[in-house]
This record gives sequence, C-alpha cells and structure tokens, in this order.
Amino acid sequence: MSEVQQVSLSLIDPPLIPMREQFGDAAFQELVEDIGKNGITCPLKLRPIAGRFRVVFGHRRSEAAKVCGMSNVPAVVEEMDDYAEVRQMISENTGREEVSDAEKGRHYLGLMEQFKLNVEQVAAMVGKSVPYVDERVSFVQCDPDIADANRDGLVLWSVAKELLRVNPCTMALALRCSADKITEEQAAKCDAHRKFLLDLCIRCGATGKVARSYVDQWKNSLIPVLPYQPANGDGAVAPPAVAMNPRCLVCGRDSDPGNMVDLKVHHWEKARVLKVLRDAGMEVYE
Repeated sequence: MSEVQQVSLSLIDPPLIPMREQFGDAAFQELVEDIGKNGITCPLKLRPIAGRFRVVFGHRRSEAAKVCGMSNVPAVVEEMDDYAEVRQMISENTGREEVSDAEKGRHYLGLMEQFKLNVEQVAAMVGKSVPYVDERVSFVQCDPDIADANRDGLVLWSVAKELLRVNPCTMALALRCSADKITEEQAAKCDAHRKFLLDLCIRCGATGKVARSYVDQWKNSLIPVLPYQPANGDGAVAPPAVAMNPRCLVCGRDSDPGNMVDLKVHHWEKARVLKVLRDAGMEVYE
C-alpha cells in the first residue's frame, strides 16, 4: 500500500476531466467546516505529472482545504496512465448522491471527446448501462439551462427529463405533422415555453409528476380541434369540437385508442426508425 505524504496545495492541479462542477453548495460548506475543525482525515489520491500532481480523487477536499487556508494536504501519490486515472476517479465519485445527473452527463461527454470514445465504450468504462450513459449525455446536449438547474440542485432529474419533452418534435406530434414543418416562430415559442416551465418548476419545487402534468397540459393545448360551426338554418346545432385521437403508425386508423402504446425513441432517431419500417415493406402513417 502506498504511503501517505504531505503535498503542497500549490503543486496540485484539478482532475483531467472533473466530475464535479459545483463547490458553493451547502454540502461543500459543511465539508469546509469539518476540515477546518478536524483536518483532512481521508487522504487525496494524486498522480505525479512533470513535477506537479493531478487530483485523481479528492477534488472537493482539495478545494475545501484552500478555503481553510491550508498549505499542505495528506495524499497518496501513484503512477498511472490516463485510463487508470479516469477509472479510479469514476469508481470514487460516480455512486455518490451529490454528483448530479448533469455533472455525470458532462463528464461522460468529456470522456467521449478526450479519448474519442462512443457511448458503448464510455458505458463499459464507467460501469453503467448504455441507455444510462446515453440518456445523460443527450440530456446535457439538449438544453444547458435545464442541465445547469439540475447541477445546481434546483430541479430533480425526473423533472428535467419531463421538461425536455417540450420540443419541436413533440409539437409536431401534437399537430400531426412532420418535424420539418415546424416553423422557426413555432420553435421559438416552444423554447420560450420550456424556459417558462423550468422557472415554474424551480419556484414551486415541482416533482416529476407535477412537471409531467405541466408538459401534458402544453401538449394537449396544441392538439387541433374542429373549428366552430354556427347552427344550421333548420335549427340543428353543429357538434362540439373534439380533440383528434392519435393514429396508428401501421394501419393509419385512430380507432380503439385504448389499445395503442407509445413507441419511445429520441426525436433525432425518428426518421431512421421510420426508414427501417418502410425498407421492410411496411406502409407507415405519420
């Protein structure tokens, strides 16, 4: 086992791809207070690089030590390559609750860019399923404002996922048209409404269920209804406007909606799925 040694904070650099972005939350302040009273009881893990040291894990402890005015910190120094460094950091940090899903997503994206990896390779590296990694990478790529709110602890992961449903593809489904038919003005209104709902969810501390109801209300408000028809001359009253039922992709009918199921797919993959169905000889109705 490597010996613990005292290392000057002035020689310590942040991790290669930091897992954590926030150091001003309540948990960090508690860590600062604890280190101020008791010192660092769990050594950092450092990697020596060209006369300096890079944090493998213990980044928050090193930052808290700076706030406390410490000059040296206890650390275990170990030679390793980039992959070993990242794997050890992930092993130490990924399972911790205080690491937000936005921070995980940006970390996974950083791994993909740094090491030229695909989602499957990153999933193998971090010990998570491919859907788990892909969902969080897609999350941070879709809306940085929502990702920042999740990172800052302002909205739950379940809330963030619901808010991302407010997009032009969902609008197109409600309007029963293809996504490329959505105008720039409509897309701008969609973005504005997503920001509005984000602010609303932050202010009311919404749960995932509440956020889903907000998004469903928005989606239902887009569904076309039959235009108003005045009463006929014979006194007959036009039937009330009703919402249009969803249609089956295969048969094109909207009957028996209770037996329809949702086919979940990222909006940017929709065209590929429809192409596969058509290439298989199936007539597909959108």
